[in-house]
Amino acid sequence: MMGIELINGQFMVDAFLSLLPSSEIKNLPHTTISKGSVIQPEIINNLCSEVEKNEPLLWKGQWEKDEFNLTGYPSHSEGDMALAGAISRAAVGMQLPESMFNDAIVECFMRSAMYRSEKHNTFIKYTVPKVIASVVSPIGYGNTQPASIQGMTAAQLALKHFAPINWIVQDILPEGSYLLSARPKVGKSWLALQLCLAVAHGDPLWGKNVQSGTAIYLALEENFRRLQTRLSQLRQPFSSPHLMLHTSWKRSDQGGIKDLEDMLIDLKPRLVVIDTLAKFRPPSSKGASAYEGDYNALAPTTELANKYHCCILVVTHNRKGKSEGDAIEMVSGTLGQMGAVDGALIIDGSRGDSMMRLTLVGRDIEQDGEFAITKRPQGGWDWSGSASQAFVSAERQLILNLLGSANRGLKPIEVAERLDKPRGAVRKLMSTMAIEMQLKRDSTGTYSV
Repeated sequence: MMGIELINGQFMVDAFLSLLPSSEIKNLPHTTISKGSVIQPEIINNLCSEVEKNEPLLWKGQWEKDEFNLTGYPSHSEGDMALAGAISRAAVGMQLPESMFNDAIVECFMRSAMYRSEKHNTFIKYTVPKVIASVVSPIGYGNTQPASIQGMTAAQLALKHFAPINWIVQDILPEGSYLLSARPKVGKSWLALQLCLAVAHGDPLWGKNVQSGTAIYLALEENFRRLQTRLSQLRQPFSSPHLMLHTSWKRSDQGGIKDLEDMLIDLKPRLVVIDTLAKFRPPSSKGASAYEGDYNALAPTTELANKYHCCILVVTHNRKGKSEGDAIEMVSGTLGQMGAVDGALIIDGSRGDSMMRLTLVGRDIEQDGEFAITKRPQGGWDWSGSASQAFVSAERQLILNLLGSANRGLKPIEVAERLDKPRGAVRKLMSTMAIEMQLKRDSTGTYSV
């Protein structure tokens, strides 16, 4: 009912103003775009794109009802009101500050084919305030509740329009805060640098699209000489003004977070790598639980990544030993770390392995996956496809080689210990190999070739 009343009111206002001399209309008090408007052009561009997508006919000025009276509006004025409402809802979905709403609606509407210069005063004096009152105010703008208890109804959420996920590496690494975890000296810093180079140069990585932008690498365990050598081995030429390198940084509790935010504001990077967490996080606090300490060490980086729509990748270590279950359990520390971040890239393998398992876990990754990556002789990693396909054949060959060189049969627990592989996985694979007659198994559970 409110929408019908607003449309009728707008129609009556236009009818009344049409009787007045144009000079009197021009002299009516009205709201103009504020001289101090700080709306960035890209915000208006994004707003217009969203409205054009949601209301393509109105955006093109096609307000009339069709021949079947199924779409369209009886008058241009009603079309104006409908398009202004669509602009307002899109602005709400983009979470524009309330102070920007008036200017944003006017600027966006003026770019549409619905705009009529002779109705400009009418639009900004009557249409915009009515739309803001009917669309914006009821969903919480101007809410006097403290921010800590403000919420959102399902009806309000239904009006929101969220931008698509911003991928750093398509389908592999989105914006947000992520861990990159592996055992010491297996090549996780090489992968971190490889990611930074891909972003800085806009190079595809492993056949996946990478949108170019600024990358920042906080190499807190390296020096510039070693960085130069590694970069030259990864790419020629590696030179780029879009890759910023640091070998020292304040700890997060000593100004590191503030400096990081200042850099995000100044450089607007797509990717920031912190290598390593141990060099960045504050020392453990006395009296605080290990879980709380791990969570608080990473929560600020997650807040910054989501606030500035970039990816902050934090390098850390896997714990000793192998996990029989979830790959998340391999990450050193408590589960507080995983609770604080948006996801993780976990490399499972030992220093001597040429092929390792890369597990992707993330809130914005639709399907967590396990993949195989192969270490390059000169540093860096290549994509080897699905782990289930790449590793089965490789691990079967390792088992066959081991049993072939042994002077007696071995049980799965012995094979797992000698190959440094998870016992459960080895037991399952050897059982499958016996069923497929690749191995012999006796009544004691001992296997041989």
